[in-house]
Amino acid sequence: PMKKTCLAVLCLCLLASSAGATDLVMKRIDVDPETLAAASSLLERTTLMPEGANGVGPYEWLVMYWTSLSFTQTTTLFALTNCNDVAVGVTLYFYDIFGIFVFQHTLTIPANGVRTVNLRDWITPFGIPLEGLLRIVADQKILVEDLMVDTEQGRSSGQLSLKGFLGHYRSDVAAVLVARASRGGGVTALGTMFNFFFTAPQGPDPDEDPATFIIFIYDTEGVLVGGVAVWVNKMVVKLDFEEIAVFAGFAGIDAKLVIWGNSAFFASFFEGFLPPSVDVGIAGVVIYNSGPTFNFGDRIKVKEPAGEGVESPFE
Repeated sequence: PMKKTCLAVLCLCLLASSAGATDLVMKRIDVDPETLAAASSLLERTTLMPEGANGVGPYEWLVMYWTSLSFTQTTTLFALTNCNDVAVGVTLYFYDIFGIFVFQHTLTIPANGVRTVNLRDWITPFGIPLEGLLRIVADQKILVEDLMVDTEQGRSSGQLSLKGFLGHYRSDVAAVLVARASRGGGVTALGTMFNFFFTAPQGPDPDEDPATFIIFIYDTEGVLVGGVAVWVNKMVVKLDFEEIAVFAGFAGIDAKLVIWGNSAFFASFFEGFLPPSVDVGIAGVVIYNSGPTFNFGDRIKVKEPAGEGVESPFE
């Protein structure tokens, strides 16, 4: 029979939000690698999102954003490019960090036109929250990009935005993601930062809530270092790899991460994990900080089943 193991909880950290309430908890977990491999092979069959009906729109993108009223701090910009010869209708839905709908805005992009918005300019007139999630729905396929600018640090990172749920293309929201990460070596300007999106955050209390997601770390030789379970009540979260590495006991520089959303399927393989109320889909952006003035971002990749190709981001 398959061995089920979820061994000692080795350490616990509470990260306080700006409001002072605990909203994220990490615990180190030790699991049997054979059990992990067996569960992974089954989970791979469930990572791809279903195709949309009839291969037509609407099309959807997700932008996690952080901004400030101050011109010397972080803001987020997004750009909508219409590559079609006809006008495209776009609806913007804003949610706060907990996934509560707060605002809706509709616009039309003319044929071959572009719309670029600095979210800082929308805070006061439209009353959108400083941090949250922007859901973009269009009736035709367009190009959606977003850019986070850290004025205080004098740098920015941009990427193609996350593909959402409704379109006929493959979604970036999945059960399992894979990413590379590097530690900063104690220098705050270096290292890897993750911006995560969760479809169903389960809550911040390990005594009563299921974990929202689990991160497994492999070293450069492919050896499993350990896992970190994360309890969180936010839909969008920033997390520094340095923090994750400390909990996993990872002392190296480069690592491979396998990031799993919690599900009833996952919980059935690992004793000590409560099944979530709703299976957690995950997506995100990884930002590589390579110095005080240079960094770049990219979407975290969906873990593909063996033999499947990777979709082009330019489709």
